[in-house]
Amino acid sequence: MSMEERMVALEQGLAAVQRVQQELLLQFADTSSARLLGILNKAILTQEHNYRELSEDLTMLVGPIGKQGQDIKTLKEDVKSLKQDIVDIEVHLARQDEQLTRQNEQLARHGEQLARQNEQLARHGEQLARHGEQLARQDQSLARIETVLTQHTELFAQHVTLLAQILARLPEKPL
Repeated sequence: MSMEERMVALEQGLAAVQRVQQELLLQFADTSSARLLGILNKAILTQEHNYRELSEDLTMLVGPIGKQGQDIKTLKEDVKSLKQDIVDIEVHLARQDEQLTRQNEQLARHGEQLARQNEQLARHGEQLARHGEQLARQDQSLARIETVLTQHTELFAQHVTLLAQILARLPEKPL
């Protein structure tokens, strides 16, 4: 039997007891005492029977109702604990969000620094390329100078040889 069915049975039992009492009062006024005693005994027996049934029904209801009360109390405590856990998680997530925001800002700053350094590196690369071109031109210039110097050295050697030949042909000068 469900709780609702038991409650309905209990209410019906009370209504039956009240009807019997009303019938007794009506019959008591109309009948003789012997007949009245029989009716009264019957009514008392019926009331005792109804009372026992009501008592059994109430006993059956009290157990589950008490257990349900304890279950509800436990559920309330669990819900309260869960709410606190949710608050704790929300606080933790808020801290994590703040930390991620700070890290994202820091990454953005590092990204800007890298971009500036890349620009500077590109400028240095361009400068290095210009210096390389200058060095190449100077190398070419030096190569031309070396070529001229080699030619002049050969020419000087020829002149030294010629001068030695001329000096060898000249008579010696008296002293």
